[in-house]
Amino acid sequence: INLDGRRSLIRDLSIVRFPGHGFYLENATDVGLKNNHVGLDPAGIAAGNGIDGIHLSNSPTNQIGGVADDRNVLSGNGRHGITLSGDLSSLNTISENYIGTSPSGDARRSNGEYGVWITAGARQNDVIDNVISGNAKSGVVVRGDAVERSESNVVMRNIIGLASDRSSVLGNGAFGVEVVDALTTVIGGLEIAAVAQDKGNVISANDSAGVLISGPDARGTFVQGNIIGRDATGQSGRGNRSGGVLIRNAQSSRIGGSLQAANAIASNGGSGVALEGSLASGNEIRFNQIHDNEFLDIDHENDLVSPNDLGDLVSNVDADEGPND
Repeated sequence: INLDGRRSLIRDLSIVRFPGHGFYLENATDVGLKNNHVGLDPAGIAAGNGIDGIHLSNSPTNQIGGVADDRNVLSGNGRHGITLSGDLSSLNTISENYIGTSPSGDARRSNGEYGVWITAGARQNDVIDNVISGNAKSGVVVRGDAVERSESNVVMRNIIGLASDRSSVLGNGAFGVEVVDALTTVIGGLEIAAVAQDKGNVISANDSAGVLISGPDARGTFVQGNIIGRDATGQSGRGNRSGGVLIRNAQSSRIGGSLQAANAIASNGGSGVALEGSLASGNEIRFNQIHDNEFLDIDHENDLVSPNDLGDLVSNVDADEGPND
């Protein structure tokens, strides 16, 4: 279904087996897509569309989902569950959907790559209160570059890597959330919020790290108030396979920052927080609860324990280059 108008509402459809996108919105405004099954037949069997379940190109202020009765199921599609692309794709809300799962949220119905893909300058979009699990690659990817910044997107209160019961394992095939060369992405709650924990995601049981922040143009990322590596209660381990948070050549990220913005990063298969790459600088890791991870709680060069060298011991001056100098 192709849409290029405004103020439309489309609901209660099953969109399956199209060779392209299930829904394609270009220059569309104020469109609501609600309670549709996109990529699954009415029985919940994968019958995916060839590319994306929903693709928004330069389309602002649209509502994908809403309250629970408005939930879309975006699963079984050939590429991504939903794509937001272009610098005019702004102020869209993706909320209360199941992306990569069965209609009940308890079984895997993978999209071929990502659950949510935000790219090519899309900005100020909100991904809120979804279950984004079971996808073949990462759950949510926000990607920019030096020209198309893809800035100020928010990923908040989602379950990423667990089933809808907020406990059973239903991991994505790569990272829970990837931020690649994008500006000022918020994962969880802002430090200035009264209770940042209420805005946090549960990012657990994914096949790589829970969160990846990567690239020198990935600047000003906030990761706050999330549970990374446990179930939604914070009591039972549901570790991400290769670590909690990985910062790779990114700058000025804030992981936690205050007691109200603390992340709980525990039970992960690698280190709790790892930094790597000589371009990683100015990143803050403060006030988090980091414990019971397989390797180090904070690994400064993602190489486990780094011994002091002779120059450090003799001159008490660290002349080495490395992450977060």
